[in-house]
Order: sequence, then C-alpha cells, then structure tokens
Amino acid sequence: MGIVCLGRHAQLEQPVAIKFLRHALAGKASVVERFLNEGRALAALRSEHVVKVMDVGQLDSGRPYLVMEHLDGIDLGALVARDGPLSVDTAVDYALQICEPLAEAHALGIVHRDIKPENLFLWSGGPGKDIVKVLDFGLAKQFGGQRAITMTGPQDSIGSPCYMSPEQITTPQNIDCRTDVWSLGVVLHHLLTDALPFDGVSIIEVLSHVLSAAPKSLHEALPVRRFDPALDAIVTRCLEKKPEARYQTMAELATALGDYLSARREAAVLSGLATQQPAARFESPSFVPGSEPLVLEDDKDAEKIRIPGVHARWPAVLLFTLGLAASALYLAHSTGKIRVQTLVDRWLSPVRLGATYRFRPARTATSPSRQSRAEFTLPSRHMN
Repeated sequence: MGIVCLGRHAQLEQPVAIKFLRHALAGKASVVERFLNEGRALAALRSEHVVKVMDVGQLDSGRPYLVMEHLDGIDLGALVARDGPLSVDTAVDYALQICEPLAEAHALGIVHRDIKPENLFLWSGGPGKDIVKVLDFGLAKQFGGQRAITMTGPQDSIGSPCYMSPEQITTPQNIDCRTDVWSLGVVLHHLLTDALPFDGVSIIEVLSHVLSAAPKSLHEALPVRRFDPALDAIVTRCLEKKPEARYQTMAELATALGDYLSARREAAVLSGLATQQPAARFESPSFVPGSEPLVLEDDKDAEKIRIPGVHARWPAVLLFTLGLAASALYLAHSTGKIRVQTLVDRWLSPVRLGATYRFRPARTATSPSRQSRAEFTLPSRHMN
C-alpha cells in the first residue's frame, strides 16, 4: 500500500520514517481515504505501543504521506523466522503489550483488521526494555456508524488470509473489535510454535480451514514443547468461529493473559524455593545442614516441636554428666582423699548364697570338756 523512506527532520535534526502512498494507488479515492485514515487513527492513540505520527500531508501531486517516528528493531515475524518460537513468558508478555493499544483503539471505535507479526515491531526502548509497537493502521475502520459502511464494502475483505477472522472473510462490513481478538490469537499461536493454527498450500485452502476446520492446538503445532493447558485454552478461545464465543474485548483477553502469566511466574518462584535450602530454618547449634525445615503439625502441640533428623539431647547430657563424675572420683582416689574400695564396700551388699549361719552362745558346760559350739541351718531348698 505504501513505500517507507528514511528521512531527517529539518528543524529537530532527528531521523524519521516517511510513508508515501504508492503512486499507482494515488488516483483511487478509497485508497487515499484509507491511507489518511491511518494517520488519523495513529494520531488519536496515546499508547507507547503505537508508532507516533508527527505529521500528515499531501504532495503537490495529491499523493499523501505520513511522517512517523523512526524505530530501530525487528518485526515479530522476522524475529520468529530468525530465532524460532519464543519462550512462553516472552510471547505472552508481547501479546499483553499488543492488547493495550488495541483496547485504546477499540474504545475509539477503531478496528485494526490487519494484526499480524509483520505489523508488530519490536523496538529497543532502552537498556533491558523491549517495546512492541503496533504498526500499519492503514486498514483500520471505524465501526458503529455510516462511516464504516462507506469505507468498507461487502466485497472488501482486506487483510492477511492466515490471520483473518471468519467474519472478516464473509461479512467484512460487519466486523467489530472481536476480529482483532481472533487475529491476536493467531499471532500468539505463531509466536509460541512458529506455525499457524490454519494453513494450506493456497489462499483458498487457508480460507476454507479458517471457516470450517478446528485450529491446531499448541501441542499439535509443536509437540516437542509441553504447553500448559491453560495457555492452550486461552488461544483456543480467541479462535472460536463465532465472535460471541471469543473474548469480547481486548481488556478481557489481557486479563486472562495477565492472570496466567502471574500464576506461571508465582509457580516458578515457589518451585525454585522448593529446590533450594529454605532461608528460615531452626537456628540452633544442633541444627544439621540438609535436614528438613521445622514443621509444626498442630498448633495445639506447638510446645512439642519435633525436627526430623535432630533427636532429643538428654542422653548426651546424661553421658556427659557421668563422665565428669567419674573423672572427679578418679582424681579424689589418686590423691588419697577418697578410697574407692571403701565406697564400694559401703554401697554394695553381699548376695546371700548357700547356707545361712546363726551363731548362739554356748550353754554353761557341766563338764570342762564341753566347749561352745556353733549351730547352723541350711535353707530348705538345699535340704534333701
């Protein structure tokens, strides 16, 4: 539709991009109107994710032009062709950035109608900051009034076939913001898999699949990567044939993507913490590195804290005390202050084995030859 040239602003001395309508199209009023409509659409948007329009005008020949900010970077189509499928976090983040300007455009009654990777430009906005900017609002239409009918006729199904919604193919004059939801779903599928949910060897076959075939799932398009079913469900809902079955607004789609990305990152953080040594552990000299963290199984038993791998310490304390006592006793015995044998004799009692002795004084002898005698008895168990 146009030719883009590198220029320089005469007063600001800054590089700019100047887009001219192709000379062969300059004589067609409807095409000129679309070209100027791009300038109006871009000028109405304030999002940082839209290329800024600095000026719009026409040459003496009537050929229109747009003066836009100059961007260094690469479009997402070329990025995927160069590097392959993007990571899930990167692809979803880029999709969220695209939702913002489209939501703003839809609020103004403007539908882009040509969302595809080649119209999504990755610009390095500074160190560590990559910004996706939506380009080419040349096919944009305003919906909700007579202006939409005059700018888009029944035969005018303009767009990129692989990214066009079913209603854009069949009834382009009746499309609304939900056609951009469809296109962004195709873009997200492409960024994640480097493939398309609807493809074919010809435009006719592609359009036939868009109208009647079920989209390829993310897993079918790229089996080597395990996709979260929740993400696949988001893409699939964008690609519902009936507009009323899709996300109804870009804000609704952005909420779903944002919630998914937040949950994914939170799960990644928790998973990382689970594989690392917990920071909060039982800080005591007896703590053994590598043992399990402190766990209270029941608040009622909070005083009965048990730490797996760390056992009770009273046996060690008892042994230590006995050792000290033994050392002190040995030192006292060696210096003569305490005789261990004496203590042992006092502490220990003999075990009675064998006969039980009883001594009686002897009776008064009637004969000098008779002496005292000892009587003894045996326990009954020894007697036969």
